[in-house]
Amino acid sequence: MKDAMVAAALVEDSVISVRGRVNDRDGAISIFGQELQVLDVTSAERDGAAPVQLRLPYHRINELCINELKRIMGAHPGQNPVQLTVRGPQKTIVYQLPSLVNAATIASDIKGSFGPEAWQGVA
Repeated sequence: MKDAMVAAALVEDSVISVRGRVNDRDGAISIFGQELQVLDVTSAERDGAAPVQLRLPYHRINELCINELKRIMGAHPGQNPVQLTVRGPQKTIVYQLPSLVNAATIASDIKGSFGPEAWQGVA
C-alpha cells in the first residue's frame, strides 16, 4: 500500500525530497524514508521567480477578459512569470503568458476583476 502511495512521485525528471533515517550496520547502509515531497524546481530555472498561478473557466475567456488581464499585468510589472490555467469541459490547458508581474501587488486586482477563485497564488 505504501509503495503505491509514493509511486506517483517517483517519475522520471521529477525532483523529490525525502526525510528519513540512514542506518549503517556492519557496512551495509539502509535508508528509511518517512516523508516524501515533490519539489518544484522551475523557480530555480528562472533565478528564483516563482510563477503566479491564475485559473479561469473557458467560458469566461473573451476579448474583454483578455484586455483586462493585459491591463492588470501591465499595471504590476515585476519578475514573476504568469501561468493561466483554463478549464474546459473536456480538458484543461495551462498557458505561459508573455508578461512578468509583481506577485506581491497583483493579487487584489486579479481577485477584483475575475473573482477570488481566479487567484491560485504563487507556485
